[in-house]
Amino acid sequence: MPSLSSPERTPWSVGAFFLIFLALFSSLIGCAEEDSSEVVLAEVNGQEITLEDYRAEMEGLPEEMRLLYQNDPQKILQRLILMTLLLQEACRRGLIESADLHRRSDPRVQKALEELLRSEGTGRVEVADEEIEAFYAANRSLMEGASLEQVREVLRGILRAQKEQESVGAFIGMLHTNAAIQTYPERLPSPSPPVIPSATEEEFHKALKSGRPTVADFGSNLCIPCIRLRPVLKAVKDAHGDRLNVLYLEVDEHKGLARKHRIQLVPTVIFFNADGKEVKRHMGYMDRKAMEEMLRKLGFVKG
Repeated sequence: MPSLSSPERTPWSVGAFFLIFLALFSSLIGCAEEDSSEVVLAEVNGQEITLEDYRAEMEGLPEEMRLLYQNDPQKILQRLILMTLLLQEACRRGLIESADLHRRSDPRVQKALEELLRSEGTGRVEVADEEIEAFYAANRSLMEGASLEQVREVLRGILRAQKEQESVGAFIGMLHTNAAIQTYPERLPSPSPPVIPSATEEEFHKALKSGRPTVADFGSNLCIPCIRLRPVLKAVKDAHGDRLNVLYLEVDEHKGLARKHRIQLVPTVIFFNADGKEVKRHMGYMDRKAMEEMLRKLGFVKG
């Protein structure tokens, strides 16, 4: 379950960072009838990114990544632009012979890209003892009584990972800034409508005053368990919508409500009785069976 609080930084290899960095985006929901190899979605330093490239990228993504970004085709295009910039830079440095996107899954190309990022990340990063000591002093309350010597190398890894991220991020930003990029977002496939749209604050308050029980899911579009929960909510709403309210609330859109209702993790499903009072909450994914059992236990629906 993703936390709303700032994530702790942990050490990782540049190879892992590269994979995570590229795993930021997701899913095709409709296709144009025209030849996809001829539909240009973007041009990066004169190199074309086509609808065919887009489809190939979608098909190569893990299922969870497709779920995560299935309603945001723009992010797939951003991913392809990033990949093109890296391939072009690797080609310029003589690490590969071609910046052709069709070769991006070639192990030799992947190795070259890792080498490129390594040269901009771990190859440039050093962590001085003074930095570790300053970090320890500033965060001593979080060390659970551990001495500096006990956590020195752990902190070195944390600070190194942070510096690697910053260094690689600056490198990619430089590539983007210096590139000639033209995009045609109107040519992207249209996203599908949401399974269950995010409710407004007015709709939420109206539901609590409706005299009917309310199931409110606080979730995020960046949370895979949240996305998996939405079809469950939709099924419950379709089955019991005449007896209770079922709402989804995007926490990024409703930060005030999230704070008021003490949302620490997403997804968090809160069950309110007919008087609008919280009677139960569940953190994490719930399947349809568990949701129905909870509704019966609370007396929201009859068995």
